[in-house]
Amino acid sequence: MGDCRVGNIYLLGVGFMLIFTAFTTCGNIEQTVIRTLTNTSFSGSGYDSLAIIYGVFSASNLIAPSVVTVVGPKMSMILSGVVYSGYVISFSKPMTWSLYIASTLIGFAAAVLWTAQGTFLVMNSDSATINRNTGTFWALLQCSMLFGNLYVYLQWREVMTISDNDRRTLFIVLSVISLAGTAVLVTLKDTKHADNSRQIFDTLLPSQTLF
Repeated sequence: MGDCRVGNIYLLGVGFMLIFTAFTTCGNIEQTVIRTLTNTSFSGSGYDSLAIIYGVFSASNLIAPSVVTVVGPKMSMILSGVVYSGYVISFSKPMTWSLYIASTLIGFAAAVLWTAQGTFLVMNSDSATINRNTGTFWALLQCSMLFGNLYVYLQWREVMTISDNDRRTLFIVLSVISLAGTAVLVTLKDTKHADNSRQIFDTLLPSQTLF
């Protein structure tokens, strides 16, 4: 059981690393890409898109725990991962309506994804491993900021104008990376939910004296 849980933590971290390699790279460059579009009918804004995402994300945190309880943490993460991939692939052929619909959906999916991630991490930890597992997960996740941005730098470092072909190639690659991350989440193994939350909470009790 212990080995299974350790494996789950690494798979969880790798899955999120791949998903957010795609999403954070997309978020970092989307306004730059939008400014270079030759499609004159497109009137969307990357700034508006991100505002919608995080606004819906904040509001959806109120109901995300209920969704995760009903659907289950693993399936919640898988479904949310698919939505993330859909948002990224929408930039391969940008349309104003699809950008804003995808932004709304991913805002809700983000709340569900992160709620499910916390639940799954706790289910695969105990009072002795929660700190190690949390650190392992976040170390893997932060690698997403390196790989995606490095890829864009290497691909576009001498590009003065982003062509439609360059844009499509990049976002198709990013969507494949995101789907690969979701596929990794599919391989997570179910574990019986021992009452680890009580043990973990007990280890945090001394810190409550600070507040």
